Amino acid sequence: MDAMLLLCIENIYYYTGFRKTWPFHWLHAAVFPLDGDPALIVPQISHKIAEKTSYAKEVRPFGGDPAVVRLPQDAVELVLDAMRDMGLSKKTIGLELNGPAMYTAIFPAQFDEIRSGLPKAKFVNCTDLIWKMRMVKTSWEIEAVRKACEITMKGFKAGLETVREGVSELEVLKAIYAVFIAEGAVDTPLEAMMCIRGGVKDYDMSTSRPVDRKLTRGRQLFFDGGACYKGYRIDVQREACIGEPSQLERKLVEWSMKGQEAGEKAFQPGNKVSEVHKATMSVLGRVPLDLRAMGVEHAVYHTFMGHGEGLAIHEPPWITGTEDTVLEPGMVLSLEAGALDIPKHRELGFYPEDLYLITKVGCENLTGNLLPRELWVVK
Repeated sequence: MDAMLLLCIENIYYYTGFRKTWPFHWLHAAVFPLDGDPALIVPQISHKIAEKTSYAKEVRPFGGDPAVVRLPQDAVELVLDAMRDMGLSKKTIGLELNGPAMYTAIFPAQFDEIRSGLPKAKFVNCTDLIWKMRMVKTSWEIEAVRKACEITMKGFKAGLETVREGVSELEVLKAIYAVFIAEGAVDTPLEAMMCIRGGVKDYDMSTSRPVDRKLTRGRQLFFDGGACYKGYRIDVQREACIGEPSQLERKLVEWSMKGQEAGEKAFQPGNKVSEVHKATMSVLGRVPLDLRAMGVEHAVYHTFMGHGEGLAIHEPPWITGTEDTVLEPGMVLSLEAGALDIPKHRELGFYPEDLYLITKVGCENLTGNLLPRELWVVK
């Protein structure tokens, strides 16, 4: 490749340092040449922000009232002009052509305009190259992730301490968010991603938004997601129940913990990611006799046991049985080894999730020491 054309806002941030302030969906782009400085194309409202926060020496704004600011109105033409000025009209240009976690603020018609606007250029997929870089975090990124973990687990603790009969899911969420903000997750846009998963005793939904319905005795809750700090998102889980858990739930908790512990041991540099999945499934892939006696036929129904994390809440590599990516120091991955009540779904089951940093000698649990993953029982 002679250049990359970046249209995903997370990649623009990663490669240039510019991160937009508002969650609007106008086109943002970065032309990132192999030789020379990158150029940023941004809405005029973000012009000065881009100049101050990015190392890109060239920022080309568009939009606004043409009678006042006299700026180009066509963002696509501005992108094409930047590439022509860099001498890329007949060169090979990398594009983010597939996912996962490639959120581009561009319409399909605009994408087609860019490709047809340089008919002699060759466009290739650069997604794999981008993820090869983003999967291994720098020391700066690791500290941002570490801070996001600290904020998240403090927020989760506040949420767990709020859970009781008569309180609503929404009140629990507000308690979590209040701590997120107090602890420093105050950047804009505020990108914390949290859901509180309802249990089967009240309603059968897996990733529901919190509601005003009051919590009752016997209720089960998952906290899933986390805070965002300097653009780095966290996804972990903790679980609570109101009142003494049933024998079945206790057994599911025990079995899930064993699966999580088995997977953790495989987080070693040099191992394939598939080995983490294999280790976890060596436990959860079979159902012990005491759970079978209770009617549990399967403990898991999904194909993955976790994922990478960073600028997106889910990033490669996925912890599956076929993932050949080799673990390297600097990678940050979650492991979520759930043991569920399948096929009857009488109980929510248990679904721990922690975040791990791969080191030179093994792994560091970034969240487990901040808030234990045991079932939180509200008496």
